[in-house]
Amino acid sequence: MIAEDFDRFVGFFVEAGRDLNAVDENGETILDLVSRHRRSTAYAETLRKAGAKTTAEAGS
Repeated sequence: MIAEDFDRFVGFFVEAGRDLNAVDENGETILDLVSRHRRSTAYAETLRKAGAKTTAEAGS
């Protein structure tokens, strides 16, 4: 998915009342997962602008 489409998707996701900071079975958020990829800068920025946090940030 290109970054522009991801930006739109995140907007729809948040508008639908979904939680960007929900954790998976490993205790990780979507930002934790996306941030591990070397080409994820634009995607991570989109998530941050929408209010997403890493597990470490959410616990602070």
